[in-house]
Amino acid sequence: MGNKLHRLGLAAYDHPLRVILFWAVTLIILGFTASQLIKPTSSAISIPGTDAQKALDRMSAFFPEAGRGSARVVFAAPEGKTIDDYKEVVTNSTKELSLIGDVSGAVDYTVNPSELSADKTIAYTQLQLRNGSGNISDETIKSIQDVV
Repeated sequence: MGNKLHRLGLAAYDHPLRVILFWAVTLIILGFTASQLIKPTSSAISIPGTDAQKALDRMSAFFPEAGRGSARVVFAAPEGKTIDDYKEVVTNSTKELSLIGDVSGAVDYTVNPSELSADKTIAYTQLQLRNGSGNISDETIKSIQDVV
């Protein structure tokens, strides 16, 4: 084994241009192959045939809107004021948010009082999105930002 490695080293030393060319061609071929075979990453997990996957599929059939992406819009009242002073603004914003195409529902603190802080200076509007959290379009994000 030692003799074979010695001869390989001597051959590489005697023909450095060939060795460099060999490695350059090898790296180009590997890079091209990797670029053609690469797939985009996904956070979706699916293991067909398992009990857990069957349960998830069944839940999706009964509750198609559940388990998708969600977002929270935070409303904060300025110092010396409470959210109730801006109740109409929060309610109107929630209605506008619910009209965005990829938003399937919006709930503010008037419907769910647990979305209001104890000192009544911060409130949330919970958004239920039609797509999963990794599949929210830039257009949807921009529309939400425009309303806010």
